[in-house]
Amino acid sequence: AYRGYDSSGGTPSRDALRDDATVVMGQLFDREHVKPSGLHVVAFSLGGYLAAHVVGEAAKSGRRVASLSLLASVQDITMLRRSWAARLALGDTYEIEPLLDAVPAPVLVVQGGADETLGAEQGRKIAARLGDRARYIELAGVGHNPLLESDAAIGAVRAMIESSSGR
Repeated sequence: AYRGYDSSGGTPSRDALRDDATVVMGQLFDREHVKPSGLHVVAFSLGGYLAAHVVGEAAKSGRRVASLSLLASVQDITMLRRSWAARLALGDTYEIEPLLDAVPAPVLVVQGGADETLGAEQGRKIAARLGDRARYIELAGVGHNPLLESDAAIGAVRAMIESSSGR
C-alpha cells in the first residue's frame, strides 16, 4: 500500500507518493538495470497518477518506457484526510491531466463503464487529453475493482505489451 494508507506507515501526501514513485522508477533503472525501452508500466486507479508522473519524467530525461497502461485511473480526485483536520483541509488533489503532456505514446486507457468509484468519465477525459497517443477501451458493465479481474482488460494490456515490445 502507498505510504500512510492501509497498513503502511508514514503520512500520506501527494508529494510523498510522487517522491516514492520516482525513487522506485530510478531504482528499476539504476540498481536493477532495467532498460527503459523494455519496461511496460501498468497502473490502477490512483497509481495511474503516479505512473503518469514517473513515465513523463523518465521520458524528459531520455528514459522512455515501452508503454503505459492505465486501468480505471484517477483523472481528478481529492483524497480526504482521516482526522479532525479534514474539517479544515480536505486533503491532496490528484490531477493527472497536467502530467499527460509529457507522457509519450503508446498509452492504453481502460475504463469500466460501471465504475462506481470514479465513473467512466475520468477515463474518457484522460484518453481525450492524450489524443492519438492513446487507445481507449471502455468495458460496459465492469466496475472499479472488478476491472482488475476482467479478461477483456487483461487481454488489452497483454496486447499493448506485445505490440509495443521491441520499440
